[in-house]
Amino acid sequence: MEKNAWKVAVDVENRLDDAPVLKELVKAHLTKPEDKQFFFNKDNLKQYLNAQSEQKNTSVPGHGYMKTVNEFYDMHYQTGELYFEFLKGSCMAKTGELCKWCEQNPWLSEHMTHVPRPYPVPGSTHYADVFATPTEIDNIPRPPDDFQPRAQIKKEHNSGALKLEDEESLRTFSEKYCVAVELVRQYLQHLNNMGRIRLIKMNERQKLKEAKKRKKYTDYNWKELVETGHISDLTVPELNKYLTKHNLQLKGKKNVKLDTIKRHVYIHIGDEMIDDDVYNFERNNETNADGEESENERADDEHSGGEDSDESDENTFVLNIISDSDSEHSVTDFPGNDAEEELADNNNPFVNITLRSGRTATRFFRDILEKFTN
Repeated sequence: MEKNAWKVAVDVENRLDDAPVLKELVKAHLTKPEDKQFFFNKDNLKQYLNAQSEQKNTSVPGHGYMKTVNEFYDMHYQTGELYFEFLKGSCMAKTGELCKWCEQNPWLSEHMTHVPRPYPVPGSTHYADVFATPTEIDNIPRPPDDFQPRAQIKKEHNSGALKLEDEESLRTFSEKYCVAVELVRQYLQHLNNMGRIRLIKMNERQKLKEAKKRKKYTDYNWKELVETGHISDLTVPELNKYLTKHNLQLKGKKNVKLDTIKRHVYIHIGDEMIDDDVYNFERNNETNADGEESENERADDEHSGGEDSDESDENTFVLNIISDSDSEHSVTDFPGNDAEEELADNNNPFVNITLRSGRTATRFFRDILEKFTN
């Protein structure tokens, strides 16, 4: 469908530009597809247009450029239901003077006016000829959708003046806007169906909101939410449940609260991450000089992994230094007497120490582990 739409648009552009006489007065322009545009800031533009205040607008990247474009549209374009028209020089009627662009690009021929919009002939079922169609009523310019059937059906349906069960209002509307009664009835039915759908969705959102309020801190898998990135889908009141539980700062915007929770969760699950690192690090130290793990060490691993006692906890270290005389895993001898060697061992962060499981690690790694576990 999209491919066909672009094909039709290109065809219309070519027809206008190749017309024998029209091409001398009118130039057709076709917007490039989004994936081929050099600069396209749709997300920032939506943020700018949806901002509720001027202060929020100025915080959007490119707000100066967007403000200039938005003001140009307001001064030169008319919009309505399925209606969008540009007229050069229309800024004069709105501001009392020509804008800079209109001054630099004046009319080269007779000034044009807005194209007259359809106007029904009173007492008939036809619209007036385009040359007999008024652009003003009582010296007041006609609004864009004054006789647009769909726009007027919406307006009167919302005000309650036009109802599906009121046949008299249907006939009156049909005569005024030159549209068949059956078509009016079909569109009213469509509007009623859309209203029911909105009501159902509103009720569903309300139920979901109430269900979120009833959820407790323990009903969330915070670790999984952080790891999958779904933590950002939670509302601010939901995030406050975690912050309140752990006595964390409640002030700040949602992004600040998300960062606070992520840091706190990562600290909490750090123990599990470190356990894996300890295991990999220790297995590397258990490899003998030939690159193969001895049978005795493998047996110790299996024995320590099956013990169900506090002594098998890998986070508990025995801080005894392995000397040259009683361990093959000793570090290089330091020069000097025995007292100097003992002092050097105690101060050396890379000297080997042992776990209760019999595995070997360095004091440097022990210090890192204690920072995470404490």
